[in-house]
Amino acid sequence: MMGTLQLSGIILTAGLDKSDPLHPRLLEGLIQALSPLVDECIVVAGNLPDFLDLDALLVGDPDEAPTLLSALHAGLSHAGSSHALVLSWQQPLVQPRLLQTLLGRVESRWDLIAPAPAGRPVPFPAVYAGNYLKRIEHMLSKGEHTFEPLFKRVRMKVVSEKVLRQNDPRLISFLNITQPDEEVKIRARMDSET
Repeated sequence: MMGTLQLSGIILTAGLDKSDPLHPRLLEGLIQALSPLVDECIVVAGNLPDFLDLDALLVGDPDEAPTLLSALHAGLSHAGSSHALVLSWQQPLVQPRLLQTLLGRVESRWDLIAPAPAGRPVPFPAVYAGNYLKRIEHMLSKGEHTFEPLFKRVRMKVVSEKVLRQNDPRLISFLNITQPDEEVKIRARMDSET
């Protein structure tokens, strides 16, 4: 349960395919980007044996049909701090300066610090407070698995696109590898870095 550390980092891996040679590299890159910013790094994974070689605390998602919301719940349940910076492996080009922008807005009065790259808040990357757990548990118990209703039930600080672009001018932090047109851009960038 949240408590003694200053900040936890959580990476959600729902949908990651370890047979794709790029996917493990993406995850390792996220751990490297997150580690200097947090006191602990947690990876929430469906198949824990696939991830034993990572330098992070591995946590399983106990939900029979895991979703990003249930994975977030599993990660927050194991976090040792009052707040957690949460990333999805699906956005592997997240920029450290953008993460620092989000972290710079952490205050006890906010349950969530969410970026709004296109004028609407998105769930990742974002900073979640530990008191979010009860709300997530309530939603999961009712069979709700999307973030939109959760956004309406919390005290949220929204970070505007204008502010986000100051530290990520092209907003590459929000490219999603599960979107075919964005996957091409991500793969090209990753290939150029090898």
